[in-house]
Amino acid sequence: MKKIVLDNELFMTEVNSYLNSGQTVEIKVRGHSMLPFYRHEKTVVSLKKKDDYVVNDVVLFKYQNQYILHRIIKIKNDFYHILGDGSFTVHVLGKEDILGYVLDFKTNGKQIKNYMFKVKLWRLFSPFKRILLKFVRK
Repeated sequence: MKKIVLDNELFMTEVNSYLNSGQTVEIKVRGHSMLPFYRHEKTVVSLKKKDDYVVNDVVLFKYQNQYILHRIIKIKNDFYHILGDGSFTVHVLGKEDILGYVLDFKTNGKQIKNYMFKVKLWRLFSPFKRILLKFVRK
């Protein structure tokens, strides 16, 4: 299969267009900010737009001209507090900055289901995240 590299802004403009028309879009995850659940170049997420986002939804959003895929950890006064599972910086943004949410995902071609228990455990142990990530990255 031939690999084509597109400008990120152009690519995300197309993704946003499909999401706004009610379609589902699949994209490959790049980066390590969602470890241990999403793996760089190995996880493919299916994105969709919805009206109401809730805590623990993983959302694609635009922040300071970057497109980021992170988890909603808190909603307060119509602002979403968003943090990557393997990240340490909380982003606060409005609903208009969110392009869509992760409907489901595959890692190494395998559909991942019912992982919310692991997410809740990971969040419970977040004070030890730096140490735990060292083991996950190996």
